[in-house]
Amino acid sequence: MNITILINIQNGPSEWFRIFLIILFIIILMIGLIGNSLVLLSTIINHIEIRCSSTNLLLVNMSCADLIIIIFNIFDIVQFSFDHFWPTAWYFGLSFCKIVRFAQVFGCYVSVQTLLIISIERYKNLSINICCGQN
Repeated sequence: MNITILINIQNGPSEWFRIFLIILFIIILMIGLIGNSLVLLSTIINHIEIRCSSTNLLLVNMSCADLIIIIFNIFDIVQFSFDHFWPTAWYFGLSFCKIVRFAQVFGCYVSVQTLLIISIERYKNLSINICCGQN
């Protein structure tokens, strides 16, 4: 194997690329926090209308799951910003590593399952309306 290839692999990403990724992470984090917080805020203000539709309740559930993912991804962003190469070790301790990974996987699982339930509910509503000839 060529020595220059090994040197480039060991050096990791350039500093500009790391800065770009950190800025991109922060932008995605802020958009996710603001968007999901607005969903929850609108449901708190109009709490009576949530009970009228199961879709609204499922959207609140998905918003909470997305907020869990976003909040626990903050620790990955902090670790990535302080590590000079690709993150190779977890700086916050073993137990907190397990908690963060569990919360991220749990949030993804809940979000995907909520999307699945929303799509099944939409399918059932559309198929009933088409079958019975309702508008």
